[in-house]
Amino acid sequence: MFHRYGPLVILLLNTYSLPICYAAAKGAQVLVRTGRLQSNPRRRIVETAQLVVDVMAPGGLDPTSDRGAGLRSVQKVRLMHATIRHLLRRDPSWDPAFGLPINQEDMLGTLMSFSVATLDGLERLGVALAADEVDAYMHTWNVVGAVMGLRQELLPRDYAEGRAIADRIGERHFAACPEGQALTRALLEMMEYLAPGTAFDGVPAEFVRWFTGDRVADILGVPATRERSPLIDLWRLFGRVGDRLGDRSETMQHAAALLSRAFVQGLLLTNRGGQRLPFHIPTELRQVWGVNWP
Repeated sequence: MFHRYGPLVILLLNTYSLPICYAAAKGAQVLVRTGRLQSNPRRRIVETAQLVVDVMAPGGLDPTSDRGAGLRSVQKVRLMHATIRHLLRRDPSWDPAFGLPINQEDMLGTLMSFSVATLDGLERLGVALAADEVDAYMHTWNVVGAVMGLRQELLPRDYAEGRAIADRIGERHFAACPEGQALTRALLEMMEYLAPGTAFDGVPAEFVRWFTGDRVADILGVPATRERSPLIDLWRLFGRVGDRLGDRSETMQHAAALLSRAFVQGLLLTNRGGQRLPFHIPTELRQVWGVNWP
């Protein structure tokens, strides 16, 4: 599945998965206090996209494979989480009302944003996946959750159970806060920075609102209207036609295909800073996706 729809998955990561993480007010406090998403949003966004590519690439979670970059990336994240918990629990400015930093529920909600939200987003874009592909995708991220330290009994058995878990966590934790809105602004600005020219101006915000819905988009402070670009005007024109015909998903999929490819190309050209390696996509995936070498 990732071979066919990888660029769309990476687009959904930034227009659906991460935004709903930022909508959880308590969880957003941790992200802000680590500092990187606001002071260096480019690095954080590239690293998160790299994690997804590493996990989903062939052999990514295979401990016996020399290509198991996904397993190593997930283990590094678990170590980073442990460090953040240690530091924040000893930080006098940490409000106990926020709960234990990066607790089991926080991690479960994040896991659902990477699995359930991605599958939901693909379906909304008109992508029809086979039942075994859906099960395989859920299982892959359950493996990630287990490596991260999530208790086995918390992991969903299938997509339907994952959807129910995601909905319950959203009901408990989604709330407006300055931190979540600041994280969302940084994400949208980064996406527009990576997309070439001005054709995509305002498009990332449009996608965030479409995927997350008006309630969550309002929580995140995503404006209902932004400065128009020719692409948005054309997109909305065809969208209205699609609405009248009863199916807008094909138009949305074409728009997403344009932005996703531009975004992935932008990631390849992005410097993470310092001595960190640039964003990497295995050659076989580059060839399938048709993205150019930097």
